[in-house]
This record gives sequence, C-alpha cells and structure tokens, in this order.
Amino acid sequence: MESKPGHECETVVFVKDESSRPAPDPRAILSLVQRCGQGEPEAIAEFFRAYSADIYNFPIRVFHLDEDSASDFYLYALEHLRGGNRFKSFQGKSTFRTWFYSVLRNLVIDWLRLTRFRRQDSTLLPDQIAAQPPRESDPLVHSWLGMLPVESRTLVKLTFLYYLEMGPEELLHIVSRSGLTEAQVTGRLAALKDTLSERELANLANEDKITSLYVAILDLRAKRERILGAGGWPDRSFEVEKLDRAIEKKLTQRGRLLGRKEKGHFVVRMPYREIAALMAMPEGSVSVTVMRAFEKLKELKKIEPGYNAMHINSVKEYET
Repeated sequence: MESKPGHECETVVFVKDESSRPAPDPRAILSLVQRCGQGEPEAIAEFFRAYSADIYNFPIRVFHLDEDSASDFYLYALEHLRGGNRFKSFQGKSTFRTWFYSVLRNLVIDWLRLTRFRRQDSTLLPDQIAAQPPRESDPLVHSWLGMLPVESRTLVKLTFLYYLEMGPEELLHIVSRSGLTEAQVTGRLAALKDTLSERELANLANEDKITSLYVAILDLRAKRERILGAGGWPDRSFEVEKLDRAIEKKLTQRGRLLGRKEKGHFVVRMPYREIAALMAMPEGSVSVTVMRAFEKLKELKKIEPGYNAMHINSVKEYET
C-alpha cells in the first residue's frame, strides 16, 4: 500500500491548487483511463502516482472534512478504484477533471453513508462540526443522554430521530404520553424516519450542488487562464469579464450553500410540531425541554465553542 499523500509535504494538502496545474493531454489521459478500465495494473499504478494527491485533497476542499477523515477516505477510494470498473465511464466526452471529480464526489458520498454515524465529533475541525448531528457513539453524547431525565432524553432523540436510536425506556415513555399502543408508536416512528430519510436525500442533493459548483468554478478558471495565456487580451476582454462574472456568481452560490451547511441546516431534524403532536404536549414545552437539555451538554464538558453554539442555535430555529 502506498503512503498517504499529504503527510510527506504539507503543501500538497493546503497550498497547491488543482486549477493551477497544467491540463493533461486529452489523448494521453483518455488512453491511460481506458487502460485502467481494462484493469491493467501498470496503468492503475501510474494513475495513482499522478492523482493520489487529488484523491486525498478532494474531501478536504470540497466537503470540508478534516485530514484524518481524508486519510480514511483515501484508503476507501483506492480500494474502490483498483478494480478498474469506475474508469470505464470516461469516454472523453467531458473534460477529464469534470469526470474525475464526479467519480470522487460519488465515492465520498458513498463513504459518508457508511461512516458518517461512526465518526467522532472530536476529530472534526470547529468550522466543520456545525454540519454534524449528535451521535450516541460519541462518548460525550452517550454520557449526556444517560444523565438526562427520560422525558428530556426522549424529546432529544425524537428531534434527531434519524440519527439516534429509541431505547425501550424512551419507547414506553412515548406510549404513556401519546396514549397509543407500543405497536402503533413503533409504526409511527418508522413512518417518520421514512419522511426524514427523504429530507436526507435533499441534503445530499445540496452536497452534490456544492461539488458541481466547485467543479464548474475550476473549469471557468481554467478557461480564463487559457484565454490570458493565448494572448490577445485586449480583444477578448469582454469574454474574460464575462467569465469573471460567472465565477463570482458561482462562488456566491457555493458560499451560500456552505453557509447553510455550517449552520447545521443539512442536519435532519424532526419539527417540534410533529413531536408535540406525538407526545400530546405543547410545542413550546418541547422547545424549552430540548433547549435545556442542550444547555446541560454545554455544561457537561468544555468543548469547542462552535460545537455548543451550533447545537443550541439549531434548536432555537424551531422556536420561530
């Protein structure tokens, strides 16, 4: 197994920008990718030598993951690219970069589906924690939930039903509150989870949008550099200005989506009105109870301010 790129030279991860790299010869890269698609070991090894840094950097730059997560994804991507099947989809009809980043985007999404509920909050950078839901596998979250009264714990788990499992004690509490049978409550929770899963698909679509905007920005920048490099700048100033406007527009769109993600808007939560209806209690009571529960989390341990603020602010959104 090759060593992970980025650990030998920090500039590989944080400084070098893919948009400044000379574009590969289209015929040469098409030939290389086709050989990879045929499962040729030498071609796959050559591809990894040339693009391993791109594989490592992609989740950092596009999905804003930390380096440890990028390393885990790097190993995952290598295993899924070694077989060669992923290379067969490249026919040279789009640019290599567009195709390659699309492949990496899909790999990251697949990897996140497998790992997003197992990764520890403590491994994430402060500005990335905002997009993360609470997970009971996190020792801090587990301890916090264990110290909450049953009603507070139940309401928190209902709020983040997509991520947290309902235990027997919480299930019985819902039965006593709702007046429904245990079978009816179980069925209701399953239906709610199905609805929440549809919202998660919408969140993944937004993640795709962030990635596609990133790829489009790189392509526009590369086109701009080709125009400037070819000379004739005064005659083509209008075209360059048009590209600059397009780049700025896409940067704004991507920034807006990233802002929503960092505020926790891509975390799936159950609306308080749904919880209030199920628990036969006022919506305001749900809001206050959950808010106080997150205040206890804040007191439980001194952790990153961004983490505390995200969870508290995400709960406040439901009060309006």
